[in-house]
Amino acid sequence: MRCYQDFKAWQLARELHRKVISITSTGSASRDFKFRDNLRDAADSAQRNFPEGFGRFAPADFAHFLDHSRASLLEVKNGIGEGYDRRYFQEQDCLEADALASRALKALSGLQQYLRSPEAKRNADRARAGHIARRRPKTEKPDESPKPREPDEPTNRRT
Repeated sequence: MRCYQDFKAWQLARELHRKVISITSTGSASRDFKFRDNLRDAADSAQRNFPEGFGRFAPADFAHFLDHSRASLLEVKNGIGEGYDRRYFQEQDCLEADALASRALKALSGLQQYLRSPEAKRNADRARAGHIARRRPKTEKPDESPKPREPDEPTNRRT
């Protein structure tokens, strides 16, 4: 995957976040500020941890951030049930949100299993090596580093 948005688990978490925003924007839930904000923050956190973990470029670190996403998804599932018990949400909205959270959790589990595998480590090492090779200047040979400039050597800067 080239970016975190490519992961099905992130896509589902984002869809869940949108659903939570929608169902907490009207009715009693919209006026219970603490409940509304906590539920929205949990839904946002579920998707927000993907880019943070993905940006670490290390499978184990990414998996660790996804642990936080998992906890947030479970918090959303709990909040949806609580909102239903308080009569804040319609049953259909709760079923849809709960199904999205469950699908995101399932996709997340598969991704975490992969990220904690030796295969993920090998793939990350290979990708990192390729990235470093692409950044090397074209004139530089792979086994040579650029010659450092001597302190008294003139530069090509205008003064």
